[in-house]
Amino acid sequence: MPQADRERILSAIAAEERARIVFPLRIPTGETKDFILTVEPLERPAGFLLVRGREYRDQRAGPQLLPDMLRNTSADKIDHLLANTGVGHYVTDAFGKLEYVNPALEVALGYAPGDMLNERMGLAQMLHQLGNLPVGEDYTPADYTGMAQLNRAQGDKSGVLLHQRLIRDARGRPAGVTGSVLPRQGAAA
Repeated sequence: MPQADRERILSAIAAEERARIVFPLRIPTGETKDFILTVEPLERPAGFLLVRGREYRDQRAGPQLLPDMLRNTSADKIDHLLANTGVGHYVTDAFGKLEYVNPALEVALGYAPGDMLNERMGLAQMLHQLGNLPVGEDYTPADYTGMAQLNRAQGDKSGVLLHQRLIRDARGRPAGVTGSVLPRQGAAA
């Protein structure tokens, strides 16, 4: 990384200012892509700093390609959408461990912000029942659309409409799932 970019990063951190630095990064194929490093002040406990890496400036590679209609939408706008929607959303790894849950899902299931991820929950702990079939510890993530019951933090169940889809890598192997959760009409939230 050029000295000027290093100085801009350190200067932004010291001044607690927002900075966006674009620099070339050689990827394993030997191709060079522009990488964006964003430094931005966020309210954090003393002694913590956030440096966030962004996607390639041109197009994402492989299975991370965005649909054409979203290519001009920034990650910040998508993050804002997910954080402020009333629909619960989640993303897991290939084994069903939660990697992301939005605030709407945490609220709907009675968890404090961050608790579902801090507890390293998986789908087997969150899902109680899909349709009329109970979900056990050996649950394998799969596509599913229909009625479901989710386990709430207080131990009770929440009836929802669940739309869950597998994420597949470039070779077609399952890499995780995404899910959207809507409360069922007349069901306890």
